[in-house]
Parts: sequence; structure tokens; C-alpha cells
Amino acid sequence: MWELTVPWYDIVLRATLIYFFFFLLFRVIGKKHTGEFSRFDIILLLIISELVESAIIQDDKSLTAVFIGATTFIVISVLIDKIAFRSPKFEALINGEPVIIIRNGRLCLEELKKEEISEAELMEALHMNGLNDIEDIDYALLESNGKISIIKKGTA
Repeated sequence: MWELTVPWYDIVLRATLIYFFFFLLFRVIGKKHTGEFSRFDIILLLIISELVESAIIQDDKSLTAVFIGATTFIVISVLIDKIAFRSPKFEALINGEPVIIIRNGRLCLEELKKEEISEAELMEALHMNGLNDIEDIDYALLESNGKISIIKKGTA
């Protein structure tokens, strides 16, 4: 139950590599895709978690291996948060920066295209904020977490 069948440092190395692989993967897929998860995305994450678990601890089913893998993920996450808190440049690298998608009541078509946001998706976000007309908006930002923030004209 407690005895490792693989070296502890192998688990730490594998967990670290997998953590950074998924970090890069989520950075590549973009803000829009990480803002909200569909049912399919959740199912996919569950399947991936099973694959990752076996890749990290291999055939070692001990609790110690699970604790080492989980602790490695948490330590890396805490370290990254601490570094990001102290360095705005690192935070921008890790979390990304907001992107203006509406400016002065006009769509920023280049940014929408780059972020792969359709006008229908944007209109849905506006409707969810009680707005129907783009011209009523001073700024709309695609935040680094994938959410859309809206600043109405006359409120900024």
C-alpha cells in the first residue's frame, strides 16, 4: 500500500513534464476554449486524467506514488503563482493578457478572427450582459480566463 515500485524522483519528473505539457497545450488552444467547458470537454478531461495518472505513476498503485504525483502538481502550481505575483512579465506570459474585441462601439475584427470568436458568440455574451447593440459598448475585453468583460458607454 505504501511501498513504491518506481523511484520517487521518476514520479516527480514525469509529473513535472506532464504539468508543463498541459500548460503549453492549454496556452496553444487559446483563451476562448478555456473560458467555459462543455460536457464533451469535461468527459475529455476525465479521460485525459486517467491517461495522465498511468503515465505519472506507471504501474505503481501505492498511495505514496499518488501522493508524490499530486504533491508535485500542487508545488509547481504554487511556485508558478508566487513567481507570477512577483513578476508582471511572468504573469502575462503564464496567464496571457486581455484582448480588446470591441472599441468605441466598433468590432475589432482582426482580434475576433485571431481569437476565433464568431459574431454570434460575441452577441451571446452581450445578451448575457443585458445588451443588444454593439454601439452601446465602450470596450469589450476577452479576459485571459476566456470570459468577456463589457464596459458600457458612459460608465468608464
